[in-house]
Amino acid sequence: MSVAIFSWVVESWVVWVVVAFLVLLYHVLLNFLRIKGVPGPHLYAVSRWRLAYDDWKGSRTRTIHQLHQQYGPVVRIGPNEILFNSLSALKTIYGAGNGFERTSFYRMFDVYGHQNLFTFGSPRHHGERKKLLNHAYSKSNILKYSTSSIEERTWEYMKLLESDLDTACEIFSSLHYYSLDNITHFLYGSHGATSSLTGSSGDRALLNDILDPTRRKLSWFATHLPRYTKWIMSRTG
Repeated sequence: MSVAIFSWVVESWVVWVVVAFLVLLYHVLLNFLRIKGVPGPHLYAVSRWRLAYDDWKGSRTRTIHQLHQQYGPVVRIGPNEILFNSLSALKTIYGAGNGFERTSFYRMFDVYGHQNLFTFGSPRHHGERKKLLNHAYSKSNILKYSTSSIEERTWEYMKLLESDLDTACEIFSSLHYYSLDNITHFLYGSHGATSSLTGSSGDRALLNDILDPTRRKLSWFATHLPRYTKWIMSRTG
């Protein structure tokens, strides 16, 4: 009796493995045939995890550049993803009133789980938020109130180049200091602004979570395993 049960379990397991393989094969073929006629490597076309591997290595940009050199201005880099490298495509996709919605990819830029103007996908939600903020960031408003402030921050950056070349030459950090000081001066005025460029360690620490190298891997999980990442970040204790 025990031998018969064991044999039945093994046979059932084999059947489920075969069924799972056929389902996987079906989805792979379906993804491959979904977008016909777009050039690109077959491995990228059948699975999004090939490009995810490039992301993990930090070589995505170089890889895509090489694919464009090989295949031209339009390249398929995933089952449902096509990349364009032309001015006309840029205007069509990102131009005003184009009708295209942002995908869930942009949710990786949420601020501690909350959506913002950059991450809203639908034109309606984006438009509603933009109406609240548009006047403050209009070109005329920025030129009216912020020109002198931006000039002052620029001179502070120039002084940083002269006085602390090592800090200034680590351009990823120092330009974040420049951006942070400009933004906080614009939003809060001189009394609530940061002083990252002039050496405030507390203000510079505000950028630690952005500058931390491990954030690249957090971005990887947020992009490729969004549900898992959202669940992990909702845990407490």
